[in-house]
Amino acid sequence: MEFNLQDFLRADRSDSQAVSACLQEARNCPGEKVLIFSGRDWALDESILLPSQTTVIIDGCELCQNDEVFDTVLRGDNMTLDPAEPYGQPLAIAPLHDIRIIGLNGATIAGCRRNRRMPHPFFDHQVQEMVGDFWGWRGHQIDLAFCDNFEICGLDFRRTRSWALSFGGCSGGYIHDLHLNARVKNGDGIDFRCGCHHCRVEQISGYTLDDTVACTALYGRTTTELSKYLFTNEPTKKFLHATGDVRALDIHDISIRGLRNSGKCHAVICLAAGGPQVYNIDIQEVSEASWRGRGCCLIYLYTGYGTGYTAGDLHDISIREVTARSLPFPGEARRPLWAAVASNTEVRNVHLSGIRQLGVGPAVDLLYPDGFTVSD
Repeated sequence: MEFNLQDFLRADRSDSQAVSACLQEARNCPGEKVLIFSGRDWALDESILLPSQTTVIIDGCELCQNDEVFDTVLRGDNMTLDPAEPYGQPLAIAPLHDIRIIGLNGATIAGCRRNRRMPHPFFDHQVQEMVGDFWGWRGHQIDLAFCDNFEICGLDFRRTRSWALSFGGCSGGYIHDLHLNARVKNGDGIDFRCGCHHCRVEQISGYTLDDTVACTALYGRTTTELSKYLFTNEPTKKFLHATGDVRALDIHDISIRGLRNSGKCHAVICLAAGGPQVYNIDIQEVSEASWRGRGCCLIYLYTGYGTGYTAGDLHDISIREVTARSLPFPGEARRPLWAAVASNTEVRNVHLSGIRQLGVGPAVDLLYPDGFTVSD
């Protein structure tokens, strides 16, 4: 059933109140629900919480957060937040399925123009803008948790606060035809975190200050002492840990194709530490969009951010048709980081082909070449 958001506007309702009224009615309808944003830009005071079997169509307009809103723009309605710590670890996360977020005719998702500020206890309670990954998962523009069968496409992401899109424990995803503009600290584009599998990424452009697509499987800790990372970025990890099966944290069967973007850090990473593995990853057609190049390799297979990596935890990865324009950081000899493809760890069954370097770095730099095959 279709729901046009304009039908829920009232003189005494904010845009977010109109969205809430629409969702309340939509939840009473069985089967697929289609929510249509069109006709005007929409100013949001809170996140749009999507139930299963929901398609959101953003047609020729912008979903924009009002000043000082600190929340996702869209996420599933499957999280039970802790009232005592609403930005931290949820109390529970239920399964979610069949979510589509479709942009048409130049649709945009934008963060607020003036970000909320808050004292950070790790930094002597200095008041800081709540941007970057120190502030946790509520800073992501789209965050899906334990979602099966989803699609996100046709959108321009602006004024991101942290990662543009984040997925934890998700499967059956198709993410394509997105333009990213992520210029904040740790401004990632698309993050697959522990437990993600069988997802496709295609045709991504724009600029990311940090990684454009990340496959990051870190065992880590679900609670920490006081640190720079005030709130968790992975609300699903606690529940994956609770299964007692480290393989539940693996990231696998991910296809990444058609990235043409610029940025400060990597276009694609595969990162593992602490026991989880990253495998069955297919990466192809990745190229540097900026003539200036970048001070990092385009694709990096590595371990870090924790110990406990076992040789071969990154395995069965194919990387094809990569064109880099890498440049060294001024005054620094960081050769492994400005190859087209680099690795700092022992891998198994990784195939590289068609790797080209148009900058000053090497095409390939492998600290442990065993486990790789390289061809033209």
